[in-house]
Amino acid sequence: MQKGRKPEKIFDRIYQIGGPDITSPNDCCVYLIDGKEELCLVDTGCGFTYKELLFNILRLGFSPEAIRYVLLTVPSNPIKCNTSTFRVFSPDQP
Repeated sequence: MQKGRKPEKIFDRIYQIGGPDITSPNDCCVYLIDGKEELCLVDTGCGFTYKELLFNILRLGFSPEAIRYVLLTVPSNPIKCNTSTFRVFSPDQP
């Protein structure tokens, strides 16, 4: 369920797809960087907002399968955040 704001372009090829007023008050700001053929997520949300983040990526016209990089700006447990869930889109990972 969306929390008010929609995902939005904030700079050339940089989009905010999650955060307290987009996905959950527990989410930090989650960004998507468009590398044209590959995508990068900056942070991945708190753990229970995966579907909302996925929806926002699709809503902006991007394919989640193009996510190749995830940058975490704060130390976190990947099991408790969406990091381990987004990993499934990277076919190069064991």
